[in-house]
Amino acid sequence: MIAVKESDNVTYFPSDEEKLSKLKEWGLVSSKAKEVKKFKYKGAYTDKELDCDVIGYIAKETNSKCLNKICETAVIKIGEETHKIDPAYLKQMQSKSFNTEISK
Repeated sequence: MIAVKESDNVTYFPSDEEKLSKLKEWGLVSSKAKEVKKFKYKGAYTDKELDCDVIGYIAKETNSKCLNKICETAVIKIGEETHKIDPAYLKQMQSKSFNTEISK
C-alpha cells in the first residue's frame, strides 16, 4: 500500500453526494446507485480482505501528450491509515475472482 503524504494535496469528499458522483465516474458503483457501498482491499500487502472507505482523491496534471489532462488517484482509509490506489485497481479488487498471487 502506498501511504498518503502531506504533500499529496488530497481532496476529501465534503458530502456523500459528491463521493457517490466520483465513484460513479470511476465505475466503482453503477450509474444508478443511490448510496455509497462498502469496499474491500485485497492487495498484496495483506493476507486477508480488509474493509476500506474511499474518502477522497488526488488529482494531478499529466504530460500534455497524455490522453487525459488530469490523473486521479483514489484515497482510501483502512482502519486508521490512509493510502493511495488507482480507482481501476480498487474496482478489480471488488471481484470475487480477484487474486493477488502470481501464476506460475
